[in-house]
Amino acid sequence: AVSLIILGTTFLLPGKPSGWLALVGMLAYRMAFSISLGPLPFIITAEVFPANCRASGAAVCWAANWAANFVVSLTFLPMLQWMTPAGTFYFYAAICVAAVWFVWSQVPETSRRPLEELQGAGEANGAPRIAQVAIVEQSEAMHTQQVSRERLL
Repeated sequence: AVSLIILGTTFLLPGKPSGWLALVGMLAYRMAFSISLGPLPFIITAEVFPANCRASGAAVCWAANWAANFVVSLTFLPMLQWMTPAGTFYFYAAICVAAVWFVWSQVPETSRRPLEELQGAGEANGAPRIAQVAIVEQSEAMHTQQVSRERLL
């Protein structure tokens, strides 16, 4: 978020130094994103879903991640005109702050914990809603396959 604030501020500053400050802000953003929120959806989804619905849960999460990337790409240029460049980057900085707060407050710590322990903790505390939906869908699909097999026999 700090790097996006720096990047937004460069649009308010005149002269050549603002170009260098924009470069520093962009590089800082890219480095920070690459080690924090960037890989998070891919890492967490492999850990928080139970084994029986991990593939379905990861697919839904990754599709949502790519859909969000598409929305950002689609709305960036109109936002530059509507909000000004500085306002656009300040808006994205606010989104980053909200995302960091969400991860800090809602995503469980998974380091040095085996997958079986995480699955047991999710069942004991009530799995997150997305995991519950994936579990229900997986069990319904398994039930449908079982019924189909019984009809064939």
